[in-house]
Amino acid sequence: MSDNPPQTAPLDVEALLTDLRPRLLSAARYETENDEHRSEDLVQIAMERIFQKLSQPEFSVPDNLPAYGRKIIKNTIVSEYRRKKPNVVFVPNEEIPHLSSPSEPSALSIADSARDEILRMVSELPKRQREVIVHCVLMNIDPESVAENLALSVDSVNRYYRAAIKTLQKRMITPSEEVSA
Repeated sequence: MSDNPPQTAPLDVEALLTDLRPRLLSAARYETENDEHRSEDLVQIAMERIFQKLSQPEFSVPDNLPAYGRKIIKNTIVSEYRRKKPNVVFVPNEEIPHLSSPSEPSALSIADSARDEILRMVSELPKRQREVIVHCVLMNIDPESVAENLALSVDSVNRYYRAAIKTLQKRMITPSEEVSA
C-alpha cells in the first residue's frame, strides 16, 4: 500500500469557463437591466476571478460554480456603485434656510410642486411616448438601448421622443387667460 493520494484528472479550466459563460451573461443581463456592454464587462471580470481561483493548486472546483459567478457579478456591481457614489456634503447650519411661514412658499416646496406637475404631465402622455420619455430623460438611457428594450426601431424612439417633448412644451406654456396683468 502506498500513501500516494489518488490522482485526479487535470482540470479543463477553458472548457469549464466556456460552459459557464452563457449562464453568467444571462445573470449579468438580468442584474444590469439588459445593458449589453456592462453585462459583458461584468462577465469578463467574473470569469477572470474564477480563472484565478481555479489556477490555484489548493483550490478545487466548487459544487455550484454558477452561483459563485453570480455572487462575483453582484459584488462587482455593489463595488462599482460604492466607488461612484456621490460624496455627501455637509452644510453649516447658518446656510440652511429657516422654515418659511405658510404665506410664503419655500424654494423646496416650489421645486417639489414643479416636479409633481412635470410627473403628472408625463403620466398623461400616450403609453409609448411616456415609456420613451421615462427611459430617455428620467432614466438617462440612450435611444438605441431604449429601442432595444421596448422592441422598437431607433427612428420610432426618436419620433416618440420628439412628439412627447412637443406635447410637454405645449402643456407647460401658461395660457394667456391665466396670465394676470
